[in-house]
Amino acid sequence: DKDEFWKSKIHPDDLPIVEKNLADAFLGDGDKWYQEYRFKKANGDLVYVTDNGLIIRNRFGKAVRMIGATQNVTKRKEAEIDLTNQKQRLTNVIEGTHTGTWEWNMQTNETIFSEIWANLVGYTLEELGPVNFQTWIDLSHPEDIKEFSKLLDDYFTGKSNYYQTEFRMILNNGHWSWIAAPGNGLSWTTDCKTLMMDVNTAT
Repeated sequence: DKDEFWKSKIHPDDLPIVEKNLADAFLGDGDKWYQEYRFKKANGDLVYVTDNGLIIRNRFGKAVRMIGATQNVTKRKEAEIDLTNQKQRLTNVIEGTHTGTWEWNMQTNETIFSEIWANLVGYTLEELGPVNFQTWIDLSHPEDIKEFSKLLDDYFTGKSNYYQTEFRMILNNGHWSWIAAPGNGLSWTTDCKTLMMDVNTAT
């Protein structure tokens, strides 16, 4: 009927955060508390859990009781950590090889360029901003647009298993530079429309 046992099983690095957030929730006026932390099982294994609590208050607003549910989310958390590590390794490779990247949402036409991508054509992202897919088109050589557009279409429709092209882009000094742009990582909407595409670029 005390919380000492519960607290003794929380990872020492997580305990101060759990205690602070819990105290803040009790002192506030809300009726919900959520927390994710590491918890030690009886066999000594650490698992990731989430707690969802419903705070019951008296007529003066003081917290007098909490009813909660705890869920083991270790598999989900480990997958998130693995994905974060993969992204960091990819970032290290991209930065080490000085490769520019951009992501294109084909449903909204929103495009996210990396700073290295902008540097490849002699700009900063701030100088190019706001950026979108039209930015790529505007900087590309008119004679090359038709060819890489066809290659994109072949890739989207499944006629090609990959997208890779070389084309010219104009630098901020007025000179043209050849750019290699392999694309990958297509994702799809629930109704099977092309959603996202990741592209790497290098001079």
